[in-house]
Amino acid sequence: MHRRVLIEGVDDDFPRAPPPRDLAMPHVARYSGFDVFAPYVDRCNRFFGELHRRRFAFHHLDVRTERYNPNGAPGCADARFPPADGDVDLVSAASLFTHLYPDGARAYAREMARVLDGTGFAAVSFHDRPETGRPFSGTEHRTDYDADAFQRIFADAGFGLVEDAGDVCGQRTLLLRKRATT
Repeated sequence: MHRRVLIEGVDDDFPRAPPPRDLAMPHVARYSGFDVFAPYVDRCNRFFGELHRRRFAFHHLDVRTERYNPNGAPGCADARFPPADGDVDLVSAASLFTHLYPDGARAYAREMARVLDGTGFAAVSFHDRPETGRPFSGTEHRTDYDADAFQRIFADAGFGLVEDAGDVCGQRTLLLRKRATT
């Protein structure tokens, strides 16, 4: 059971439909989200804040991106996620790595490892059709990674593969677990 959840990227699709007024989610003690696009964050805080202010919080990550936050302060490679070290059980990053260059992807993977507790889980998705023979190709609007290269990014950050779920909604999806440190 994951009681402290972090969602990376709270775009227009999040949430797709309004939750019922009695939304309890008893298995989640704290739900945090962040995005580089402030209007999405504001929308989620308004939407969930009136329902469960103490359990749901969304943060603007002021990171420079060409598309969503061109005037952001640092680049993705210098980002620091809002939670404290070891403060999260589960990180979900759906359709986030589909927009990150390798340096940003490596930094986000390290940040995921930092905020996860000792053996926390991460669910991540990515596009897996780079140009032939290349580990990475694309632009910030759509990035593609060779599956082995993408998994190496997470292995280097201290994650092990639990399951490759294959294609989920047009993106390759992996369940990863933070390796215990000795």
